[in-house]
Amino acid sequence: MAGSRPAWRLKGRVTSTGLAAAVLSALGVMSVTTAIADDADDGIRIGDLSMNIYGFVQADFIYDFKRVDPDWNDTLRVSTIPTSGEPYGGDGEFVTSVRQSRFGVSANYPTDNGLVTGLLEFEWFGTGGDAGQTTPRLRHAWGTWKNIGAGQTWSNFMDADVFPNTIDYWGPTGMIFYRNQQLRYTFPMGEDEFAISIEDPSTALTVGRFRDEDSCYLPGSPENNCGSTANEIFQNKNDVPDLTARYRDNTDWGHWQLAGIVRKLG
Repeated sequence: MAGSRPAWRLKGRVTSTGLAAAVLSALGVMSVTTAIADDADDGIRIGDLSMNIYGFVQADFIYDFKRVDPDWNDTLRVSTIPTSGEPYGGDGEFVTSVRQSRFGVSANYPTDNGLVTGLLEFEWFGTGGDAGQTTPRLRHAWGTWKNIGAGQTWSNFMDADVFPNTIDYWGPTGMIFYRNQQLRYTFPMGEDEFAISIEDPSTALTVGRFRDEDSCYLPGSPENNCGSTANEIFQNKNDVPDLTARYRDNTDWGHWQLAGIVRKLG
């Protein structure tokens, strides 16, 4: 990220049971972003190796009139909005966070057999056992050589360029938006490209809190389901990888993209 001038953003959030949150500049909640970049145009050079260190520090100040899952209270993940009662409380809360901050290193190394590139990037949204904590979370660990790419980056099935500029981290609901481990091969076609990849078959469903709190009240549900968790109710089966293909046509006015995925479900 070039430059080092801080960018000031107004940010706010209101949540309501069963409804998406609205961003309100009238709340006067402020997010501060400061870019970190090397002053040299060609980055840091060690022999033929060229490296760039980039990222930003972002501080978010949020007031939530209701409450959501505390592991995700500094972003709007719709599946964490309670659908019945107030399991997290209803008296509102003030949240501060730096979890959207980012740090990355990119590198290029020319060889006699082609250019080798690498990218390593982190943010601070802890997941898994660190959910809700400000701990490093891997975004990209991606390397390329000629037309071959391997590691973790945006899925070949999605188009990262259409993600809109939003203040909230999670972004709009319903978008194809995920990073995945994969092995990819890209066929250059002049200004256009065609790519295929084998990807991690992460067939998962986020069901929120209602499964372990309310499922026992459904007609015909055995009483012992009242304490079941979502992982115990839904078991995924990932015995074959996903296969994705993507064609992208770049034009003077922009681009269009067609992509498909073959996935085994169940």
